[in-house]
Amino acid sequence: MRSIINLSMKLVYKHTLLLATVALATTFQLPAAEGYKWLIDFEEAKKKAQKEGKSIFMNFTGSDYCLPCKALDANVFSKEIFQTEMAKHVIFLKLDSPADTSKQSQKEIEQNKKLVEQFSVAGPPTLFLADANGKPYWKTVGYAQQTADDFTNNLKKKLSILELRNKALTKAENAAGHEKAKLLAQGLDQIHEEILLTFYKSQVEELIKLDQTNDKSISAKYSALKRAPQIAEKLQEILLKEAPAEELLKLLDGLIEEEKPLGIVLQEALYWKGAALFQSGKKDEARKVFEEIVKSGPDTLVGMKANMIIKQVLPK
Repeated sequence: MRSIINLSMKLVYKHTLLLATVALATTFQLPAAEGYKWLIDFEEAKKKAQKEGKSIFMNFTGSDYCLPCKALDANVFSKEIFQTEMAKHVIFLKLDSPADTSKQSQKEIEQNKKLVEQFSVAGPPTLFLADANGKPYWKTVGYAQQTADDFTNNLKKKLSILELRNKALTKAENAAGHEKAKLLAQGLDQIHEEILLTFYKSQVEELIKLDQTNDKSISAKYSALKRAPQIAEKLQEILLKEAPAEELLKLLDGLIEEEKPLGIVLQEALYWKGAALFQSGKKDEARKVFEEIVKSGPDTLVGMKANMIIKQVLPK
């Protein structure tokens, strides 16, 4: 059952190790572009972002042990296009949790520990875009080997989420009932679901409450998100059974049909379904499932792993 999972992890390790080697080989970099500087103090970053009217690009990293972090530094952050283009739009904030903390102040160490917990960071690299007050609106985990051009262009597109959020939520302040629920949904729809449950809980709960008298088509997504932790527990119980592939497929299909999970929990369930199909020799069906995962969320860690499996394990 775990053969495809193990293989995908080996591929991730192989590529990140290669990219980290590149990082060591490119120690000598051109001078940083004007405006490109990593701050380490969250409060300083917010003040600077407010003054300059920019977002904050938050980089939770493990600089001395995390191979994907080193690859990201070497292949994206050190490149002129990233530095020049993103300096126009964001304040750079590096939140480092290295194995060796001897070069950090106690203030920095305590701040980063607090922010890791506050932002629910499971491991590095985890990246956020936040508004000038430090409220996040976009998140991604890991490094999917993008070029500096691709990474930068994608990140610039994500900046538009903030404008959409602000425009819709401002309109929602003067609306009521179902119309307010629609505006709240417009403002929240592009925001990463884990961020929603942590930083936009009041808006999510208000949206659900306002939509109760209608067909609930707007609030269905957010009601499912509130149930995500319970569904995730049920998924974990299924996986702990270590059932044969065919039995696992039935259990996963039953969970998806009964609970109707969305977002990351659905991606996780589909990921294991794809693995079970692969284990059963149904490679074409497995590929379709992994493609569904990528389509639903290419920026999530599960989405990136599924994309790697498609390219490296299940090519057409």
